[in-house]
Amino acid sequence: MSGGSSVFSIAVFALLLGLTVWILVHASRRVKSTSTFWAAGHSISGAPNGVAMSGDFLGAATMLGSVGLIMLFGFDGAFYSLGWLVGFVTVLFFVGERLRNAGRYTLSDALTLRLQEKPVRCAVAVTTLLISVLLMVTQLLGAGVLLEVLVGVNYKLAVIITTVAFVAYVVFGGMVSVTWLQIAKATILGTITLVIAVWVLAKVSFNPGELLDRAAARSPAKDGFLAPGLFLTNTFDTVSLRLALVFGVAGLPHLLMRFFTVPSKTAARTSVGWAVGIIGGVFLLTIVIGLGARAFLSPAGVEAAGDGGNLAAPQLVQVLGGGVGSTGGDLFLAIFAAAAFATALALVAGLVIAATSAVSHDIWASVVKRGNVSEGEEVRVAKLTAVGIGVVGILLAFYVEDKSIVFLAGVVSSMRWRRARTSRCSCSRSAGGGSARSARCSGSQWAP
Repeated sequence: MSGGSSVFSIAVFALLLGLTVWILVHASRRVKSTSTFWAAGHSISGAPNGVAMSGDFLGAATMLGSVGLIMLFGFDGAFYSLGWLVGFVTVLFFVGERLRNAGRYTLSDALTLRLQEKPVRCAVAVTTLLISVLLMVTQLLGAGVLLEVLVGVNYKLAVIITTVAFVAYVVFGGMVSVTWLQIAKATILGTITLVIAVWVLAKVSFNPGELLDRAAARSPAKDGFLAPGLFLTNTFDTVSLRLALVFGVAGLPHLLMRFFTVPSKTAARTSVGWAVGIIGGVFLLTIVIGLGARAFLSPAGVEAAGDGGNLAAPQLVQVLGGGVGSTGGDLFLAIFAAAAFATALALVAGLVIAATSAVSHDIWASVVKRGNVSEGEEVRVAKLTAVGIGVVGILLAFYVEDKSIVFLAGVVSSMRWRRARTSRCSCSRSAGGGSARSARCSGSQWAP
């Protein structure tokens, strides 16, 4: 990394850190009860909650993995990315409104109205904890590598810094700070993807047809790049993938908690509408960026993007900014990297608040104490749980430093009823930059 790139990266990351500290200080003043800690006092209106929900859903894989998937597989890559939106139909019609009406803070609160409390809370809590911790480790691995490469911080120190940041968000700000962090993250992510997509379209005089033609011409598959079958080669793969996306989205614990932060069922419906609009818009923009990566990256740039295309977007940003070593290229790469780091940090914070609710609210307060617990004690247990999860996350991230992110994400995906196909995948820190899952893993989404 050049000296200019290092200076830009440090400056941009410092600005990002300042923004997060400001959010945390202001949010911490509002956390005075279990209601504000777990559900932001049920005071988040529909539109802001929808933006925060999109932040909970959009992860680093959106900026990195999805773009690489489209660059490699064209139509099938875009089909895969947009398939996530179908899952929100399930959330809108069968999950969101009913959760808001039946529950207080967690999914268990709603399920125990009709089922036996103890086994249900234990089962949901264990599942939530496992999914959250494993997803957290993949994000810590990616964030650690990102800081190591772009800022020059040692990997282990980078993991510790990231962990301290998200633990502070949960301990001091609860759901209030996590919500505003997600809103800031969604705004940053949406702005970055919009700027890059417009930049790509400007290179072809805002002619989508020309962009498609250029991308197909640069692809080894030629016209097959714009047709189905390049990645999803048979009907069974296509159908199983769609089913996994439809039902997988409705089972994400940090996403479901969003429905307890709104004051009414109308706000819950509004939240889903805003989330679908933002997520759909971002995914459409990633299609443009993926096509741009195929159209404008040199063969060396495509190779540098890794076997899974995970670094296609950073490579494209550098090219659009003027190339490697140029002031524009270094600056825009630093901004892009900071945005990717912000997505990882915010997603981890959302996962940890879900995990702490499973331990403190579902297990400690409801099963162990049988409801005989004060609000202060429940919150204290939650904060201690957040610290404990942070320590576990650090140790696991140290252990998997040289492991494949795809394998880890595949484990989580299988727990969310997805069909993992990791046997043909190779996405190590050296090949894929440790930033997202390989494009050849149809069931290994790092973080939606």
